[in-house]
Amino acid sequence: MATGRVRWGEAVSEDPAPAEALTAARRLIVKIGSALLVADTGEIRRPWLAALADDVARCRGRGQEVILVSSGAIAVGRRHLGLSGRRLRLEENQAAAATGQIRLAHAYQEALARHGITVKKKPAGGGAQASRRGSGAPTLGPRSRLA
Repeated sequence: MATGRVRWGEAVSEDPAPAEALTAARRLIVKIGSALLVADTGEIRRPWLAALADDVARCRGRGQEVILVSSGAIAVGRRHLGLSGRRLRLEENQAAAATGQIRLAHAYQEALARHGITVKKKPAGGGAQASRRGSGAPTLGPRSRLA
């Protein structure tokens, strides 16, 4: 625990409660699944996202780096493009993902802006993270990584 990292299955002296371990971590990586972020209708669950932004701001206020890894781009893009009720072809999946990523990044940006947190989207394989870097400007960094 001297490194500030808490890993599942790792022996830690005086096993801290989960809440204490989260509070003590320097970096939090949070995976947001489609079912949490996107309603069955394909709409982004904005009240849920606003509550997540509140939590991210609280963690950042404690000096923690927060990395959000978000699914949901295809689900959001399908709705916007009117591609529902059937299996998508490869090019439809790609179009839905591209459209959905833009909409999701914008939704995260709006939710986090209330707390003065700037969003930076990193490409797939990278991520979005809300952290303090250099000037103190947080980054949000798809599969999109945001924060």
